Amino acid sequence: FAPDTLPAGTPTTLTITLSNVNAGAATLTTALTDAFPASLVVADPAAASTTCAGGSLSAAPGAGAVTLGAGAQIPGAGACTIRVSVVAAAPGAYTNVIAAGDLQTDLGANAAAANALLTATLVLDDTIFADGFDGPAP
Repeated sequence: FAPDTLPAGTPTTLTITLSNVNAGAATLTTALTDAFPASLVVADPAAASTTCAGGSLSAAPGAGAVTLGAGAQIPGAGACTIRVSVVAAAPGAYTNVIAAGDLQTDLGANAAAANALLTATLVLDDTIFADGFDGPAP
């Protein structure tokens, strides 16, 4: 997340980097869906994009996930990215996890989980409260 700490209700960019150490491209054999923690959703506008060739990206505003379609390719000896704007509705710590085995390609699956932490802070307003008194007591 960039930034990874911000007021609740403020959009931030989630970047997912898919790396491939093999010489040839790795092709997703099933869609990769990153389901977000509760109260974390795709922002409006979503500003969703990918550098992974050949795959469709789904990230509807208000949705609780982003999906890169099957057929997307991770370049050989390289990487590609998925970017989407997300927003946390409430203050708290949000750990986004892509579990081991969630990324399925023709060259294998991810052996380890990937995670990132977003901290949404409490939003304080600038309201000034009046006490109802107009002056000093008589």
